[in-house]
This record gives sequence, C-alpha cells and structure tokens, in this order.
Amino acid sequence: MTNPLPRFQGLTPPRLFDVEKAMPGLAEYRRSALRLRPERVKKPLPVNASKIGGRFLWPSKEAWPFCRETDPVEKVGEYTLQQALEHAREMKLGEKIKLKPPPSGPNNFAALEKWNRDFEAEYKKLRAGGLPELTPAEIAETKKQYDEQRRSSAEAGNPHNAGYFPLIQLRRDDFPELPWPHGKDLLQVLWCPRVHFRGNRLPEPGEKLPQTNGAKIYWRTESAMRPAAELEAVKYKGFAIRECRLRPEEIVEYPQGEELGPDTMRSLKNLKPWFDRAPQARAAARHGDDPGPEWRYSYDIATAPGTKLLGYAQWIQDPELPGCACGAAMEPLLTLASQEDADSTIWHVETMGKHDEAVENPSGFHWGDWSNAYVFYCARRHAIRTRTIVQSS
Repeated sequence: MTNPLPRFQGLTPPRLFDVEKAMPGLAEYRRSALRLRPERVKKPLPVNASKIGGRFLWPSKEAWPFCRETDPVEKVGEYTLQQALEHAREMKLGEKIKLKPPPSGPNNFAALEKWNRDFEAEYKKLRAGGLPELTPAEIAETKKQYDEQRRSSAEAGNPHNAGYFPLIQLRRDDFPELPWPHGKDLLQVLWCPRVHFRGNRLPEPGEKLPQTNGAKIYWRTESAMRPAAELEAVKYKGFAIRECRLRPEEIVEYPQGEELGPDTMRSLKNLKPWFDRAPQARAAARHGDDPGPEWRYSYDIATAPGTKLLGYAQWIQDPELPGCACGAAMEPLLTLASQEDADSTIWHVETMGKHDEAVENPSGFHWGDWSNAYVFYCARRHAIRTRTIVQSS
C-alpha cells in the first residue's frame, strides 16, 4: 500500500485581509479547495502515483484511446497574401501609438471605451501620412504566418487521429475528499491535444463558442490495472505534458464577483478601504494600475489560480456554470491550468519577484497564452456525471 501524499502548508500566502470580516455574509459561500501545486520531476514517478503526466495504470483488456473526431470546416474567404501584407503594415502603424495601457477589470468599461476612441483618433492622424513599409524580415514572417493559416484551413475536416495524453491521475488514498463512486479508488483524466468546439463547428465572428469534449474521465479500480505500454505512441507536434509530482495544499475559496449576484457585486466597492490599507496593495496592483476592488476581490481574494480540486472556478472569460441533465447545478471537480500563479505574487510565494517557467507552468499544459480546463461533476441519482469546459485568453 502506498503512503498517502503529505499535505503542504505555507505555499499560498495569507490573504491581504480578513474578507469575511470586511464583507459580512460571505462566510456562507466558503468552500475548501486543494491546490495541487505540481512540481516538475527529473525521474519518473511510480506508475500508480497521483501525478500529472508520465506513465499511467491501464486496464489490461482496454486499448489506449485515440481521438477520431474531425475538425470543423472553417468558413474562410479568399484572403490573399497581399491582404496579409497590408494588414501587417496596419499593425505596424498601430504600434507607433504610445498611449497608457487600457484599464483592466470588469468594471472599467467607460474608461476602456474612452481609450478606444483616443486610439482610433490617433490612428486616423497617423494613417493620413500613409502606412509604414515592412522590413524584409517582417515580410518573411508575414508570409510564414499566411502559409501556416492556409495549411490549417486546408486541414479542417480531417480526423484528429491523435492519441489521448495522460494528463492527471489521482488516488483515493491521497484525495478522499473527492466524490468517489462506490468501489473506485483511481481517477484518470486523458486529454486530446487538438481543440474541440461544442457542436463540432467553429465560432461565428464575434461569437464565443465554448471549447469542450477534449477530455476523457475514468473512475477506476487500481487492483484491475497494469502499467500502460501504449503510451510510447502518444505523441503530437507542439503538445507535451511534463511529469509532475503533486504537493496538495488545502485553502479556502469564495465565488468570484460575477457569481455572487448584482447586489453583492455592488457591495464589493466597500472593500476599497481594506485594499488600500493592505501592506501588499502596491505589489498586487496590475500593470501599474489599480483595477478596482471588484476585480481584485475576484482574482486576489476569492479564488486561487492554478491546478486544483473542488473549490470555485477562477474564470478567464465570463462564467460558464454548467447544469446537469438531472436539473441540478454542477460543482467544480478539477481545474487544470496553464499558469499556476496567474502572474500574481498574491497566490504564489515561490515566484515572488521572479518569473520561472518551471514553476509557473511545470506541466506544460496550455491552450493560447493562458488557459484553464474545468471539470465539473454532479453526484445525484447514484452516478457521477462530468462535463469539461475550456477557456483561454
């Protein structure tokens, strides 16, 4: 029998202030979460260990899964190389505009609209003088990107033909808090390296079409498993999962502002004096601006970034809380993240004052520059139902 993983303490700094004292009524939303704090390893972990990546256990009579879905066919017009070069010149012109970065956060729409108007006015002035010429290197890069886009479009509709990657394996002895089905003691999540869109179609212009279905989730019995030999064939260009050990740390989380309702969202403004008095207030501000108490509550107080179990989702885009077919609301089971600290010293003592890719994204899991995969579950009616949602910036 393998000894359970030790529980860590002190990897997550204490919150800026006592948010339950500052915001009466928030205590009823309190939930426990387990930050998994993955750490890249130099030597392979045991095949039956709780871990990210590496070699998993697998049923002896079950073939390793391959994804046979097809990419949706992209609706593309005749976008010529000349148009691509013209667009590159327009982008180069825009880079000459030196305005203060736009405000961030969900409650700065008026300021953001003003920034957009100022940018458009400045761009119009510069555009009257003509577009800048591209250097030979810029022309070559534009042609390269254009060719890659055309190849990607030509591949649309083709089967994925990709083996699922072993993403995370969790043992019941290590994580008894999970909603384990009767007789199961091993949870495995496998991941297709190709992007999946709900409904097998690409989003229309301006449409946010959720990415989903890229995961296979298994509740297993360890005694019926063996080391998976087929993993040697699981490779896909541009995608890799590095093996990581887990350092679980129990924390407390609260819903992000958008999940609290409009009345509670408005009350978040009352937190500004608490943020102003916090010793770390200046270090926590983003991009030289204070994004406001509503944004800072959601990302510096409410939910932790990174790979974790249970708790609440830290959304990258708008919340997408799924419902189960039985009519119940689904709860977060697992968050798989491409950034463990989300560029925040508030949540990660190990990256204070430095950037270390091995700490910020030890597993190498990513879609875009920042992405999260959320696995939700419903345990009603004596069955565990799951649903996966992916968001990226």
